[in-house]
Amino acid sequence: MKFKGIFKTKQTYSPNEPIDIEFTLQNLSGSPQRILKWYTPLDGFTGNFLTVCHNGQPVKYDGAFFKRGNPLPEDFLTLEPDKSCFAALDLSEAYNTRNAGVYTVELKENLIEVWGPADSLNNGSDVMPTCDFIECVQAQFTVGGGKPAKNSEERLTKGEQQRLKEKLNNKDNAEPNATAPYIAPVIKNATVDEENYTREAHAAMMAYLSGCIIDISRGSQNEHYKMIFGAPDRTRYTKVNGIIKTIKDGLVINTNSIGYEFNNDPALSKVYAYTFKGASTVFLCAKFKTAPLTGENSKIGTLFHEWSHAFGYTDDHRYGRSKCRNLAQNDPDKAVENADNYEYYLETEYTFWAGNEKISKRHSISPQCNYNPSLAVYLGKLYIIYKGAHSNTLYWSVFDGADWKKNEVIKSERGSTFETKFNPGAVVYNNLLYIFFESNNNICYAYFDGKNWGGQTTRTLIDPYKIQRSPNITVYNNRIYCVYKSTNSNDYYYFYYDENYFSTPRKVTVTSGNLQSDCNPGLAVHDNMLYIVYKEANSYMLRYACFNGTDWNENKKISDVSRISPKSDYSPRISAINDIVYIPYKDPDTNDMYHSYMYFDPVINKLMFTGNEKVSDNSDISPKTSCEHSVIEYNNNIYMVYKNDNSNDLYYAWQ
Repeated sequence: MKFKGIFKTKQTYSPNEPIDIEFTLQNLSGSPQRILKWYTPLDGFTGNFLTVCHNGQPVKYDGAFFKRGNPLPEDFLTLEPDKSCFAALDLSEAYNTRNAGVYTVELKENLIEVWGPADSLNNGSDVMPTCDFIECVQAQFTVGGGKPAKNSEERLTKGEQQRLKEKLNNKDNAEPNATAPYIAPVIKNATVDEENYTREAHAAMMAYLSGCIIDISRGSQNEHYKMIFGAPDRTRYTKVNGIIKTIKDGLVINTNSIGYEFNNDPALSKVYAYTFKGASTVFLCAKFKTAPLTGENSKIGTLFHEWSHAFGYTDDHRYGRSKCRNLAQNDPDKAVENADNYEYYLETEYTFWAGNEKISKRHSISPQCNYNPSLAVYLGKLYIIYKGAHSNTLYWSVFDGADWKKNEVIKSERGSTFETKFNPGAVVYNNLLYIFFESNNNICYAYFDGKNWGGQTTRTLIDPYKIQRSPNITVYNNRIYCVYKSTNSNDYYYFYYDENYFSTPRKVTVTSGNLQSDCNPGLAVHDNMLYIVYKEANSYMLRYACFNGTDWNENKKISDVSRISPKSDYSPRISAINDIVYIPYKDPDTNDMYHSYMYFDPVINKLMFTGNEKVSDNSDISPKTSCEHSVIEYNNNIYMVYKNDNSNDLYYAWQ
């Protein structure tokens, strides 16, 4: 035992009197001890570190919940041998002590973090402290039952004061718009830039939250859930499910206005944000301003962390991803009520992947391809269509959620094979699985009815309409649309097919001119628009454009309309999944896989791009590929299938 703690109180307090108490911490060791003041009375009420009881019944903590960054030098205290330090607290600021009776107070956890010398802190990121025991005796006091002193005001906790303030401010507010996907937040004390990026962060958080709702509906067996909340357990799963849905309800159907308010107090320079349980305001501080939009300790994660306190009534047991995972493994009951675990869950909703397995590892087939395959879900199974690694012949494999099968040459009923120099595009249309592929710079197509391949047809193209490389296709307005790069220029052309008719190819043009690329684009339909994302010619920058069925619009760099700058040496094969469009791409220099996300937010009336995160940053796998890769939703999971960067073997991962 290195430390002794003592609470000093008066024996009796009058009603509505401040409950002033004093805490003393003594160093009993024979050497100086450098301690972190966080989570102790030495830091004031920045979290729930006490156990307070009234007549034997717990009194709930009703102070602020702070999300903080790494500790700064001023957050530490070096305590010399046999020396003591002191802290004064008004217990009534964070606990309702207005009721007469006997109260007890003690440390919630009799532990304190002891760190190394100041020069080993390294910004708090690489140094792991030790936790030492504090011997601390419970203190007891009485609140009398007499009348309050004349002219004394009822002593409300900080949480009660905030909720009362919000109630008074919101009493005249109109009902929220029932058709909106969520309540537009009120943002106070902000510059124009602060207001803009906070609205974007809130919109992005709502998009990720929609993914969390879908993810949690899959049950507690998926790897993402188990990593963050621990082993499957019905009671814990029910609690997590309830908290996430309660947060969403608070943000979507709350009858009070929700809002953000910037607090520029220099004393909060190490704080991201804080709020109170039951409140509808999150206070944003200095660390939030410089946080990234997505990723670890991000803006969207910070907001969700605080709303989990306000609406989900979570606590702060531990901070940081490693400690969250440790909680999930060793104390899952605390993990499911820890705010940082919910932040971790949201931040990795679209970015956590498992697997990175060669298909042949646990299955009887070993498909190989020198380009990445096309994916389609048809008749309850996941199909991959690809060109063989050592020929121009097309192959197919099928996955039923448990086992990969086939790896067979695609043959028509007459026994003929389908030949191409590149991979095909695949899509389900009118209850058939269609593939479009290049042959001698012309377009060929065929279809599969669940039993046989047939319908091989060639659409002969003339200059300048001839196609280069793999055609990408999607279904839009009940037609198959194909957008491709021509052979003799960097211009894009498009046509549609409706089972009876091939339209004449037309050049993709917008008001500002033609789209220019040296790769075929990725296609996806989102919010009733056809989007393409592509690598611009002679550059690694990614751009996008959209089609409304009549005209093409936008054609902008993603970096010009968002706070991310995704780059690749291939155009990504994008895919609309749930409420977002996945944009998967490889890094042009390292072959690492990255993902970004696109969605339209109707509340702020803006097309949003987030992400630009490496898969390995938020997962336990580090997949690499030498070309573009695809993602698709199948059987309540999201899959990606890709060619390994060092071989022609096909790998897959899932979330």
